[in-house]
Amino acid sequence: MIATRTIQSFHRLLAPLGGRFSPELAHALANLQAEESLQHHMDELADKNTAGTLTADELEEYDSLVTASAMVSALKAEAHRQLKGKSS
Repeated sequence: MIATRTIQSFHRLLAPLGGRFSPELAHALANLQAEESLQHHMDELADKNTAGTLTADELEEYDSLVTASAMVSALKAEAHRQLKGKSS
């Protein structure tokens, strides 16, 4: 799955940061969520993808959103890791 590879690659790219997010940045990233309208649009594209009815333009958009979401997920995971480490 491309999202899993993207997350793994992004984690490797983040490794040199070594837990250097400021507490404010870590909290902001940990709490980051897509706007409701964007999440709804992504859900619609996911449904169409499952049904095999995406147009070429929609597929390109969906792929870019999946990649962006994977990158945000990696940032959020790193932020949660750092926040958990600081609270121990």
